[in-house]
Amino acid sequence: MDPHKVLWLPYTLSAVLMKNTSDFQKLSRGNSLIMDDPLSFGRTTPFIGSKSYDSLKLWMVIKTIGTKRIGEMVNKRIENAKKFYKLLSQNNSFTVENNEILFSVIFQYSPSGNMTNRQKNKLNQYLYKTMLEEGKYYFHGFKINVNGVNKFVLRYNSGNTTLQKQDLSLAINYIKQLGLKIGGNYE
Repeated sequence: MDPHKVLWLPYTLSAVLMKNTSDFQKLSRGNSLIMDDPLSFGRTTPFIGSKSYDSLKLWMVIKTIGTKRIGEMVNKRIENAKKFYKLLSQNNSFTVENNEILFSVIFQYSPSGNMTNRQKNKLNQYLYKTMLEEGKYYFHGFKINVNGVNKFVLRYNSGNTTLQKQDLSLAINYIKQLGLKIGGNYE
C-alpha cells in the first residue's frame, strides 16, 4: 500500500501488508527491534523499525475524504493512465515501454524508426532537460533497463485526477512539438 503516490502523503507511510502476521518475522531485522519486544513496530514495519506516529496523517485523510472518495480517486488515476497509454500507443512517434498499467506509463519519444538506442536516449534526455527548463509540463525522466536494453525514458504518473483526455493529448502534442523543434540538435 503506497498512500504516498495516491494520497500525496509522506513516503514513510507506505506499508507492506501480509495475510499471515507470522510472515512479517521473515522480513524483520534483529537490529530494528527495541528490546526484542514482540509488539515492537520493528516486527510489523520490518524495513525501518520503530517510527513516529506518522500514520495519524493517513488516518486523518481516510476520515476526512472517506474510503469511497479515495476509491474514486484511485479509479480515476488508473483510468487516466490507461487513456495516456492508449493515446501513446496509437501514435507512431512514441514507444511505450510498459504494458502493465496502474498509475504510470513509461515511454520514449522516437519520431524515426531508424534511430539507434543511443540517439533515442540522447533525444529523450534532452527533451526531459528542456521540459524542466520550460516548466510547462513535467514528466519524470530516468534510466531503466528494458528487456536487457538500457534506455532513458519519460514517465507519466497519473497523480492529477482532474485531467481530461484533451489535457493528455495536449501534453503528448507538446512533447512532439518540442521534439520537432529540437530536431537533430540534441547530440
